Amino acid sequence: MAFSPDGKRIASGSFDKTICLWDAETGLQLGSPLTGHTEAVTSVAFSPDCKRIASCSYDSTVCLWDAETGLQLGSPLTGHTHLVTSVAFSPDGKRIASGSFDKTICLWDAETGLQQGSPLTGHTDFVTSVAFSPDGKRVASGSHDRTICLWDAETGLQLGSPLTGHTEQVTSVAFSPDGKRIASGSWDNTICLWDAETGLQLGSPLTGHTDLVTSVTTMSNSGPYPVTPVASQLYSSTPVAHHLLWSRSRSYTSVKYDPWSNPYSVLTTPHRLPCLDVSSPCTHYILHLVSFSPDLVYFTQT
Repeated sequence: MAFSPDGKRIASGSFDKTICLWDAETGLQLGSPLTGHTEAVTSVAFSPDCKRIASCSYDSTVCLWDAETGLQLGSPLTGHTHLVTSVAFSPDGKRIASGSFDKTICLWDAETGLQQGSPLTGHTDFVTSVAFSPDGKRVASGSHDRTICLWDAETGLQLGSPLTGHTEQVTSVAFSPDGKRIASGSWDNTICLWDAETGLQLGSPLTGHTDLVTSVTTMSNSGPYPVTPVASQLYSSTPVAHHLLWSRSRSYTSVKYDPWSNPYSVLTTPHRLPCLDVSSPCTHYILHLVSFSPDLVYFTQT
């Protein structure tokens, strides 16, 4: 699931093999589902200009779509040899990174669909998450091998040694908005913070979840956006002039941290969202992903 950079639309991928687009204001579906993948869709991302959507799937491919018309752009991008788990556009929109259960990361030309160089190898188990740094110069990847790796986005070379600290599989990685830190979530129920330059772990792991952490995302609340009533159950009642970190767990809870305080502090206790009816049959599903709208007003979880 992903917000468009202008905050007007949401894209979602599903095990029904489709991508759906939604109006972020009204919640109405925009057009028909996008069809083309032959297996479950695992990740979606908007291009920075909002004109394209990238998706990846258990069918081992990456697909590109026109975000306005819903038409598929060209043929699926092939190069991975196993299911693809994560996809991300570079900040300039010129490249796409994808991670796969084949233990590699691939880089693609977003215009031509051609693979750039050879797959990036270094992980010893499934790659679960990829993210570009805000300046587009680096790619971070998380893996079932319990590590995070950093890569030079131009050369494909690994930068330093893998970041070690998690005791179980890493499920999600995210750069801070200033690019100086990386957050990672893991099946060890924790979030770790890392110095993006040195690779050193910053403090102790953040604890609060009681089950697998499936997604992490960062935001900057130092801009002109106030905390609004629509998000009152998710935010503190007063703006905080630094970055915040949200995480999502299989235990149906989300936790908000202030990871740049000393010591790191949990700003909210784990809670269930009002939209989750815990008495309904759907409560056996794992909640996988968290995402902020660009204006910080909306917060979505799936």
